[in-house]
Amino acid sequence: MLVGSGKNLKARSGRLLFKHVLRKIFLEDWVMKLIALAITLGLWLGVTVFTKQGSARFTVPLIPKPSDNALVTRSTVKVVTIRVRGDDQTIRDLKPADVQVFLDLENVEPGDKIVTIDPQSVSSNLPSGVRIDDIQPRGIPLKLETAGQKEVLVRPNIQGDPAKGFEVYPNATVKPLRIMIRGPLSYIDTLDYLATDKIDVTGKSEDFTAIQMPVRPANENVTVLDAPVADVDVHIGEKRVERNFLVPVSGPAGKKASVVLFGPPTILSAVRAENLKVEIVKGSDGQEQPNLVLPDALRGAVEIRSVKIKS
Repeated sequence: MLVGSGKNLKARSGRLLFKHVLRKIFLEDWVMKLIALAITLGLWLGVTVFTKQGSARFTVPLIPKPSDNALVTRSTVKVVTIRVRGDDQTIRDLKPADVQVFLDLENVEPGDKIVTIDPQSVSSNLPSGVRIDDIQPRGIPLKLETAGQKEVLVRPNIQGDPAKGFEVYPNATVKPLRIMIRGPLSYIDTLDYLATDKIDVTGKSEDFTAIQMPVRPANENVTVLDAPVADVDVHIGEKRVERNFLVPVSGPAGKKASVVLFGPPTILSAVRAENLKVEIVKGSDGQEQPNLVLPDALRGAVEIRSVKIKS
């Protein structure tokens, strides 16, 4: 009887322990455990349902990124086709027009090259959770050239015919007169100036200012580092003519000089030979030569074409 009682006692103790464990698991702190279960379920749903993986193909721009002292001057490939993989919802919301792929050319030497690319050798502005899985084509032919900077003149591009009896004078004022450019050394070394956009003077009879005229390099690989615009003061006046004067020479008695002036007719018509003065001076070679002294009112208004002593 004692043996049977012991077995019953053990069985009873086991049942009590089992009930105690069940109570601990399911009944004690059940609110906290329910919250933990809900969080776990939410995380599982987030991973398995809401982060469903997907893929898509896009054709997007390829942007070469050379070093600071180099330029890509020729490339036959402007776009690439990429296959992206990642969060399905993010991919579906992705706009191909917003995606760019960047090709690192930092360590590529100048010259004609065929650069091999793959998903590991490019970067992109894809959103987090989306990666490039494939890219085509895999070979990009391009030309890389050494870049440099240079200051060049700005030249006004004046076109058209002014009003009858008028002409454009050659002393247009350009501001700024020089600008800094950047481009392939092989090209900018031969470049002395850049022209403004067309400035039309058709029918005009007086001075005017062309404001903020664009200055555009003809070569697409050249960029203007300063503001790419200029103001141009265009000077228009009477169509100039030549007029001859016989002017006495200071010094030798009886000698006269033939003087040819070039300027606006209204100014030259008021000039008298007695208002002009011709002197004999020594030139840089030590030889004597005639020199015309203009009155202050004529300086800058007329051009001296020739001064010759008449025999």
